[in-house]
Amino acid sequence: MNIIISETIKAERKRLGLSQEVLGEKFGVSTQAVSKWESAQACPDISLLPIIADFFGVTVDYLLTGRIPSPREETDKNDEISTKCPNTNTLYIVEIFNGEILSAFENFGSDRINLELPAEKFDSLSLHAPTSFGDFTGKLTITEGAQVSFNGDFDGDINASGASIHVNGDVDGDITAPGSNIIIGGDALGDIDGAGSVITIEGDAEGDVSNSGGNISIEGDVNGDVSNTNGNITVDGDVNGDISNTGGD
Repeated sequence: MNIIISETIKAERKRLGLSQEVLGEKFGVSTQAVSKWESAQACPDISLLPIIADFFGVTVDYLLTGRIPSPREETDKNDEISTKCPNTNTLYIVEIFNGEILSAFENFGSDRINLELPAEKFDSLSLHAPTSFGDFTGKLTITEGAQVSFNGDFDGDINASGASIHVNGDVDGDITAPGSNIIIGGDALGDIDGAGSVITIEGDAEGDVSNSGGNISIEGDVNGDVSNTNGNITVDGDVNGDISNTGGD
């Protein structure tokens, strides 16, 4: 049992790119304690098991046994989610802890949602907001390693660092995304600040575009100012503002 737990903790820690010291800080234990876990010299306290499993996004069963859920179990979980989220044109928030669905509820009957998504808590998140959500409003804040996609418009600011974001529709807000990879299928209606990012706008950019060491491609027009430093900006349409370029293309 100790060997399985030790191997799982070590593999999951390395998958997230964390040191033993950082992992220890997350769980309130010393670096030496984490080292003993990973060398099978000791096991985490039983009260920590659900917390560790939730942090890694696995079940306690997987943590203890290394057992991956069978296809039947995955099908049952998908059926449970479908039952709790019956309306295909409604945005639901599903809360999952330790592999178990704790709650599934509509977006509070509102068109507004705030998301704070630390990358160490999950690998990917996909929110499907159908085009019928014409007034969908929110704020998206995610950190390095996160992947988020929206099937529709996103009316709000996007703040990201080292993330991957895909919005099929328009973004009606500012985009601040250093080191990120972003695809906007429609128009970007706010300002864009992409230091070291790869950003593709398939429509128009209505605000100012600022780039430092990244690559920005805009297939439509830019109706604001363009500032580029040691990066690359490509605009297939017209630029209707001022252009400033230093050491880039």
